Amino acid sequence: MGAKIPRKVVAFETWQKGITIPAGYSVFVHYKDGLWNINPGKHGPNKYGPEGGPVKAEKSEYPMTGQSEGCLIGRVLYSENVKSNGHFVMEFPQLEDDDDNTRSTLFAIDRDGILIPKTDYPKVLQLRCNDIDSGIYDNEGELHLELEIW
Repeated sequence: MGAKIPRKVVAFETWQKGITIPAGYSVFVHYKDGLWNINPGKHGPNKYGPEGGPVKAEKSEYPMTGQSEGCLIGRVLYSENVKSNGHFVMEFPQLEDDDDNTRSTLFAIDRDGILIPKTDYPKVLQLRCNDIDSGIYDNEGELHLELEIW
């Protein structure tokens, strides 16, 4: 069993401060509790967990199309700036968002959680609500997670 780190993800922010996953470590993202309200003009007072609302995000402005609007999403970032033994290695600590030299893998996280497998290079995990950046300001609530790293 590894380290367990609590993490809060708020509904009204875009990609939130990342957590570094060192080379050789896996992380399991566990949903613990919490609900959020996304797009109250459309959904009213309804609150949702990590699965999001009943509407699919179809517009290209959503970070992750094809998933539920308001679902919990994550991305694993790595940099193409540095290679070590043929693998990409993260440049630390300033990386917080995509740029020309950064790549990411996007995924949805439901109530069962998700396993991010170990790699032989470090990476950064970031989390957010699946909502359009320009419309995220009216969201409310937060989800509480636990990141288990081993």
